[in-house]
Amino acid sequence: MKKMVATLRKDYRTAPLSEQDRVMLDYVVKLRRMLRSASPEDHAKLRAAGFADKGILQITLIAAWFTYINKVADALGVGRPIARPSEALLPVWFSVRFGRFFIQQKSAVVVSAAPDAGS
Repeated sequence: MKKMVATLRKDYRTAPLSEQDRVMLDYVVKLRRMLRSASPEDHAKLRAAGFADKGILQITLIAAWFTYINKVADALGVGRPIARPSEALLPVWFSVRFGRFFIQQKSAVVVSAAPDAGS
């Protein structure tokens, strides 16, 4: 896991990720640069990678929330400067991939970014 985190910090595009994770992170990077840049083509790529609409919504909400909270922190001068922009992707990737486990522990209602079984 340490090697994966180190590779993700350096450049997620070189990490040994599934195609689904890579498509998700490409979308997240695009959203982090400019939220309005998302297009129907991006959503089609996510669907082709196996994400259902609920998963696309969850990915979008998590990425937008991190973008928002980082802008608030920046405006208030909170935190430290990030040396490499790819470091900012780690919380999003971990939230989408592993957050479902923690949500399930606390709630019976879960919206998952995992692909639907029927997809």
